[in-house]
Amino acid sequence: MATGPEAVVSLSRGPQLFVTSVAMVVLAGIFVVSRLAIRGWTRKFGWDDYTIGASLVFSIALTTAICISVDKGYGQHREDLTERALEAASKWYYIAQVAYKAEICLTKVSVICCYLRVFPGRNIERLGYGLLVIVVPWSLGSIVATVLQCIPPAASWDKSIKKAHCINSNAFWEAYGVINILTDIAILVLPVRDIAKLQMRLRDKAGLLVAFMLGAFVTVTSIVRVIAVASSETNKQDFTWAFVPRSTWTLIEANTGIICACLPVLRKPVFDFFPCTTHKRVSYGATSDSRYFTNDSSPGPQPLSQHWLESEGVTNQSVFAGKGGWRTYGRDIGEEEIMQRQLENNTLGGIVRMVDIKVPSHLDGVERRGL
Repeated sequence: MATGPEAVVSLSRGPQLFVTSVAMVVLAGIFVVSRLAIRGWTRKFGWDDYTIGASLVFSIALTTAICISVDKGYGQHREDLTERALEAASKWYYIAQVAYKAEICLTKVSVICCYLRVFPGRNIERLGYGLLVIVVPWSLGSIVATVLQCIPPAASWDKSIKKAHCINSNAFWEAYGVINILTDIAILVLPVRDIAKLQMRLRDKAGLLVAFMLGAFVTVTSIVRVIAVASSETNKQDFTWAFVPRSTWTLIEANTGIICACLPVLRKPVFDFFPCTTHKRVSYGATSDSRYFTNDSSPGPQPLSQHWLESEGVTNQSVFAGKGGWRTYGRDIGEEEIMQRQLENNTLGGIVRMVDIKVPSHLDGVERRGL
């Protein structure tokens, strides 16, 4: 073993893991709090918001467990730890595994619920609920398998228990990672079909697609994590040292998922940094610059939900024109109610056009009265 001042630094990977875990959860917390603040201001809370909030709670639990594990000795070589310290570090690492899987599940559910909220239509509903049927049971099963990876469970951290029965943890971790990546990809491509049907300028369509495809970065971190898991298995006996890189990527993956899930909701505040103009949308008969997508539940195209329109700057009124005449809805009407009225009454006549009107902020009241 090396000696000297440099060897002291190399004896523990704990500090870098501690800093990474705290930095990532704080960043994720900022995004979630900002998102929930916007939802509270617009009074548009939905299941996607509740689940992302719950995901942050489990991310905090994950970070807390990792930090305590580091304090107990995780990040050091096993040979440098006492049996008591090893048991304590292993116990908190075990708790972190459970929190991680719960956090990943809730983040995925939040993203799917967001799709179901933004894109009204049978196609998204079928695929979205189908993914929920896969993600939720698989995640719950993985959590149960993690809790019961050894019988009795205490054998997961107390190696003095001799008559224990444990699963093949290497195979389980790799299988979980691979299925996690596959569900990430499925969720990532879920809205592509509906976005591709939007009749809008290529620049606008690309921007909308990017907003929903930022989750690709999460998939990349998931892949890197699986690679780190596989490479760490060759030195499993010294897991308190060898598992630190995979733990680092676990924290990055978990919190990056939360951040990416919040970004589409936070697009509008970015534009609000430029207060000299505000963007309003008025809907009327279609032309080549229409903004709509096909809804499989009706014979004609349908617009994006009011939820998404508001996130793009529709904060006052939307006027719809069609076979049934003009209809104006204020921001106090919920997005689901607006879409339901459109579908039931068929007032849209199949086509809607969204037109940007730039109005100086001091004329906002005049513009609204004009509508």
